[in-house]
Amino acid sequence: MDFTRLPALDGLRGLAVLLVIAGHIIFARSTSAGNFLGLSGVSIFFVLSGFLITRVLLLDETRVGRARLARFYYRRALRILPALSCFLLVVALLSALGVIPAPSPLTWLASCFYFRNVAGVGWDTKHLWSLSIEEQFYLVWPLAFVLIQRRRRLRVAGMIIIACIAWKWITQPTMDQLIERLDLRIDTFLIGAAAALGLRSKVPIVLSTTLLAVWSFFSFAFPAIRHVQYTVQALLIIAVIDHLRHNHSAFTVVLCSAPLRMAGKLSYSLYLWQQLLLGPHLTWWSVSALLLVASGSYYLVEQPFLRLKDPSGGAVAPFSGAQTVAV
Repeated sequence: MDFTRLPALDGLRGLAVLLVIAGHIIFARSTSAGNFLGLSGVSIFFVLSGFLITRVLLLDETRVGRARLARFYYRRALRILPALSCFLLVVALLSALGVIPAPSPLTWLASCFYFRNVAGVGWDTKHLWSLSIEEQFYLVWPLAFVLIQRRRRLRVAGMIIIACIAWKWITQPTMDQLIERLDLRIDTFLIGAAAALGLRSKVPIVLSTTLLAVWSFFSFAFPAIRHVQYTVQALLIIAVIDHLRHNHSAFTVVLCSAPLRMAGKLSYSLYLWQQLLLGPHLTWWSVSALLLVASGSYYLVEQPFLRLKDPSGGAVAPFSGAQTVAV
């Protein structure tokens, strides 16, 4: 299996976080348009998470014969927890000073322990719903990966069909539930995982990107198709990723450009801090402040802890760009 580095994925991650940022800027003026952009960016992150995390597990399995779960979770903690802790400390300080509303005790618990997608209220920590879903996926998927030793592709495909068709039609979720619950979004992650396991897409890049844009707009405009909205979107996103893995085109060149790759490297910090500075709090200096704060978070908080990762032969993902997706 090919584990070569894929620098264009940094650019794709950068594009995703820019969609989220644009969505929150527009959200202050148009809720529907802002949600359309922001949720499309989150879908890209979810598919990338399934794809990259599965490749991390496969690489470890290839190198040492098994996926080392303790090592995987240790590295995830170093990647995720320091920057989030810093963000929550600032939220606590600002709320103590009366600058922002104080989160409720339940909101604090949900934000700290990754169940903000099902509990808690308030704008300033609302974006942690997506981080919560990702962390819940990181908890259950590596365990499932280790347990599924044979016919992984076939079984993952079956899990996608069950999650996409049977479970959603049985539960008849609301739109908010469909967006924010892991059991109703896990097919998005698993489509990325299936691609990492070797399932290929033959959709040409021009067609896949066009269909992705059209479908994303169409599905937001017509809620009646919400049960398959994110599943189809994920299939089109993975078609784009498959192109980036096996082809070189103008689209690849754009994603490999320095600005998008830098946005991708800063994506976790950008995602964490944009909620405090954009949306209802938007001012003329918000974007500049976001870039400054996110850069400080990346270089002063994220990077020192990332250097604590064991550099001697583990399941480092040299193919994934800067880091695996955290938002």
